[in-house]
Amino acid sequence: MDDKTSPEIELPVDPSPKRRHSRRFLLGALAAGALLIAALNGGGHLLMRQRLAAEGRGYYPYALTYQFDNTNMTGPRLREILDGHWLVTDFNLSEKKGWLFYWPPLPPLLFWPLTLFTRNIINLVILGDFVFPALFFLIFFFLYNALSHGKKWPAFCFALLTSLYVYFSLHFPPLGSSNLKAFLKSAVPFDIVGAPDPYLFSRRKEAFVPALLPLLLTFLFAYRAAAGNKKRPALVAGLFLALNAYSYPFHFIYAATSFGLLFIFAALRRRRALVKQLLILFASAFIFLVPFALNQTHLLALPHYREFVERNGLEVGRAFRLEHWPRYAWLLAVSVLLFFAARKRPDEKERTRALFLVTPLLAGIIDWNLQVILGFSVQSDHWLDRDIFLGLNLAYFVLFLWLWTRVAAKSRRSKFLAFSFLIIFLVSVAATQVRGLFGYARENYRRAVIPDYLTRQFTWLDQNIPAEAVVMTPSLVNNVFLPLYTSANIFVPRGLGSLASEEETLERLFITYRVFGIGEGYLEQALTPPAKEENSYEAFERSAIGYLFATRYQSRSLTEWTRPTGEVRPIPEGRYREILAKFQAFRCDNCLKKYRVDYLLYGPNEKKIVQRDFSLEPFLRQVYDDGETQIFQVIAADGG
Repeated sequence: MDDKTSPEIELPVDPSPKRRHSRRFLLGALAAGALLIAALNGGGHLLMRQRLAAEGRGYYPYALTYQFDNTNMTGPRLREILDGHWLVTDFNLSEKKGWLFYWPPLPPLLFWPLTLFTRNIINLVILGDFVFPALFFLIFFFLYNALSHGKKWPAFCFALLTSLYVYFSLHFPPLGSSNLKAFLKSAVPFDIVGAPDPYLFSRRKEAFVPALLPLLLTFLFAYRAAAGNKKRPALVAGLFLALNAYSYPFHFIYAATSFGLLFIFAALRRRRALVKQLLILFASAFIFLVPFALNQTHLLALPHYREFVERNGLEVGRAFRLEHWPRYAWLLAVSVLLFFAARKRPDEKERTRALFLVTPLLAGIIDWNLQVILGFSVQSDHWLDRDIFLGLNLAYFVLFLWLWTRVAAKSRRSKFLAFSFLIIFLVSVAATQVRGLFGYARENYRRAVIPDYLTRQFTWLDQNIPAEAVVMTPSLVNNVFLPLYTSANIFVPRGLGSLASEEETLERLFITYRVFGIGEGYLEQALTPPAKEENSYEAFERSAIGYLFATRYQSRSLTEWTRPTGEVRPIPEGRYREILAKFQAFRCDNCLKKYRVDYLLYGPNEKKIVQRDFSLEPFLRQVYDDGETQIFQVIAADGG
């Protein structure tokens, strides 16, 4: 028998433990970066809440005089999700709730997973400002990683920069005095030109939180499809492109314009593979846009559809916006630079990437001038800081990557110096935002409150009346707050957020005034704008023009939104007289019979408008009285 030992079985050894450690380090860095971005966007809530708690006061992130737009639009739409409405349509009137939507329904729906952790609107707002910015940082990383073809650490650094300083690309290079000031405020931690502006994601509801999510995913999967010539990413990109229409139409138009230009350029250069992927993308988007198109068709059929558009800041004309030529010139210059840099490289992927990045830059110029094609534009100021910044960020990253490669190729010393400068700059930006976070909370926390009497009446209503009950009040301030801090609907809808026509809105206002005994004199004052804009409850209470008509009677010039004058404009004299005449002639026997109304709210805000004793009215039953506020239930609709 041969004395042979059995051969040892050699276990596979990981040939790259260094790579494994690097991957763990990267995951740790991504987690730390996500936590930092979450803290800088959501931490202000906790700081302000803590300061107010120490003073014995409650924290209200949306308080009308603080976070005006979010109080009016974002908050009530989130409340609809808490109240069980998956499809957020009209959040003012119970009669208008259904499937027809004018405001995009996706942003509040994206908050739905967070409702598994809280059923409180304030906590939902806070949680959203922690979660979504952290997601944006991670998606930025994956997007930059795809653009860099796997260079993870440059992608990480630029994702961190983009998330710490969202508008870096708009302020760099700091060529003008305003850009230099903005750059110093947001990138230098020392108080050189004042406190840093709050430029993080949470300052742009709903355009960023959470609507930036589908826009970033659209570009991520579209690039993977373009660079890898793969069908599946193209299909997914088409889905996310369509979702932008349901979340933020400016994003949808911007992305669609970008890919439309990319398709034209690819066809002219006979890039058949790229044309094929884009056709798949468009076909996928078309399928998912069918419900959106059907909804728009029904909206267009409404006789007062034009009112909806005009309420949102309509600009009329076909002139080219020449006043923004410096921005156009810079976008064109970056585009030429991208093409020039790509031509120096033989790799086909480099040229595809350059083509992919140039189109969002040129799309910015086109979208800023859509009125040349359409004859009108809606809120043109949104294009720059909600859309065009993204195209510049992507272009800057690739230019930075090319520059980094050239520097790193020279010597280790050059690479070390460049890397050190980058780290110092990132630390400087992060320190600036930390300083800004604490400074902003310290200076603004007392604005994030509402009067105690409002807290008491809203708490009682939220806990004691049926969901979807309709509350009538002549107070415009209370009408703004009720859909936000209670489950109630309101009787007099706002110009923004309701499918009601202007005539129905006025009729509801007239009924409310008749029930409460409010005369023509108060209506005249409410329809007369103040000499200057004010930020107070008293001013909002008398701002019936903005409440009822939004921006319908605002100037429609092509510079109104990009270079606003700040002038407070009255409604046209003819319309003013017409409304007063209608109110004088308005009569309603059994006023409460035509539209649903369940409760009357009569508190300090209402008592500043009119003094009225409701206690003896036979059609009402008092259900709440805390000495300041009385709430009455309507028990006979044929009263009033």
